[in-house]
Amino acid sequence: ATTEVAREVVAVDAANGTGEMHFVANGTLSGSTDTDFYIYFGNTGASDYANGDTYGSDNVWDSDYAAVYHLNEDGSTTTDAYRDSTVNTVNGTGISMTSSSDVAGKLGRSQNFDGNADAISLGDNFDSVIAGTNKQFTLQLWFNHDDLASSGSLFAKNGDSNCSENNRNFNMSVRDDGNGRFLWYGTLTTSTYRGFDSDPAFSAATWHSMVTTYNGTAAVGSRVNIY
Repeated sequence: ATTEVAREVVAVDAANGTGEMHFVANGTLSGSTDTDFYIYFGNTGASDYANGDTYGSDNVWDSDYAAVYHLNEDGSTTTDAYRDSTVNTVNGTGISMTSSSDVAGKLGRSQNFDGNADAISLGDNFDSVIAGTNKQFTLQLWFNHDDLASSGSLFAKNGDSNCSENNRNFNMSVRDDGNGRFLWYGTLTTSTYRGFDSDPAFSAATWHSMVTTYNGTAAVGSRVNIY
């Protein structure tokens, strides 16, 4: 017998027979035996589940996920246009993004940032998630940096001038030498921070997956890992 699982269908390209889908395995994966998953298609009259249904996208990303962004939307500055796939609905709003900002990505579509004014703002939604004492979190993204002549931020949380516990600053970026970098400001002054770099360096015009883990319970010099 087969068991239906929750899934999120992000995009389907019928002409080229490709698409992007994520699903939850419900604890059925084994390290020693194959597990088969089946995708049914070809029914033009079929409809997908609503996000909150048992097999909808809200049940693909559990409570361990603060937010998930596929960034396959048309580029715009419309409020909350960049959708969070989790039940938390921490949607993003484009800054200086235009209809030409969405381009082909590693998986489906992605967003192209001009390195100047383009950004997606998530507001203050992550204050209680990634800032404060003893926090533990993971940041993961795909990026393709076309020019390593200058540094560029990939994901950042900017706090106020006092950099207090729940406005603590973080910056996940690529340096001008190609190394990934994660900075965190761990005191009450913005001039005091710790930086951790990846090794080896990333290459320009190549898709890379970058993962940063932060463990606020570890010793100060051991809190960050970059993969």
